[in-house]
Amino acid sequence: MNIYIKIILVLIFFSNNLFSDITIAFAKYTNVNIPSSKQVIEIDKIKKIAKKNNIKVSFKGVPWTRALLMLEKGVIDGAINASYKKNRARYSMYPMKNTKLDGDRRLNEGNTYYIFRHIDSPLRWNGKVFLNGGTVGVKAKYAVISDLKKHSNIKIEEFILNSELVRKLSAKKLDAYAGSFEEVNNLINKYPYFSKNIIKESLPIRKKEYFIIFSKKTYKKKSEEMEKIWSGLKEINRQNKLDKK
Repeated sequence: MNIYIKIILVLIFFSNNLFSDITIAFAKYTNVNIPSSKQVIEIDKIKKIAKKNNIKVSFKGVPWTRALLMLEKGVIDGAINASYKKNRARYSMYPMKNTKLDGDRRLNEGNTYYIFRHIDSPLRWNGKVFLNGGTVGVKAKYAVISDLKKHSNIKIEEFILNSELVRKLSAKKLDAYAGSFEEVNNLINKYPYFSKNIIKESLPIRKKEYFIIFSKKTYKKKSEEMEKIWSGLKEINRQNKLDKK
């Protein structure tokens, strides 16, 4: 790309964000600068927190690799839906508590996998091992399969369709289903008839939460606003947990 075009694009980016306290990127995978339906949920969540705390936020769709580079250079303040990676933490601020990731201030569950069992199944997951083994269904090629294979007292059955998994679990042809929280929740909402027979075990079997991360370069100047956003997410997550009880 011509150097003059690059300069113009950077100037346009900055001019669009002169009146924002915090500029946040969301991953853009097409030429259309519009967030996906899932991203809209997270953006609306942050906007609500920002409004409550009188913080001016703006959102920009940027290809993910470029967004991380801009974050590293301090061109943007934050990025949504970021998992934790050591190399990323070199230039990004994550919500921490006692030197560990603070999951209470996560943006969403991300690709965190849980065990969903049939209400009458004796199978249990205590966070480390399966008690009273059985047959666990999982979608083919999913990352959680490697975690399931560590447990010799369960039989793993792979499926192509998630809908088939939920149907078989509800009919007790499976003891449990290992799936991401969001995916299974969407399926249960789509097929409410099956939900009465399905219970989620409280502890995840594979954890990969997503966060809103902030640039270390701009955190120094905007830490108060950024911490308020994380605190707002903590309150939302706490309330969501209470609502599910």
